[in-house]
Amino acid sequence: MAPGQKRGQTIKLESSPRCPSCSELLDGATGLIADSAPRGGDLTVCLYCGAPLQFTEGLGLRRLTPAELAGMDAEVKHDFARVYRALARRPARRPPGSKQ
Repeated sequence: MAPGQKRGQTIKLESSPRCPSCSELLDGATGLIADSAPRGGDLTVCLYCGAPLQFTEGLGLRRLTPAELAGMDAEVKHDFARVYRALARRPARRPPGSKQ
């Protein structure tokens, strides 16, 4: 990340895709770089189940295959590891309206 860039800004996803792994609605995205709306091909993680995902051209989501995960470069693997560490430190998320 370059000096002066901010991370952690959340934007609303107009496409409101569902996670292909757990089917939860994912209506927002938080980028690693400020003002970076997701585009087709960008990677993300489901905050409900932790599935590694990729945005499609229409801003839907698809789960990454084991081969794709294994073939990622070191920087991308490092970014995923940072996200997983952050998720592990916070309380479990319950979808709105779910029963306890």
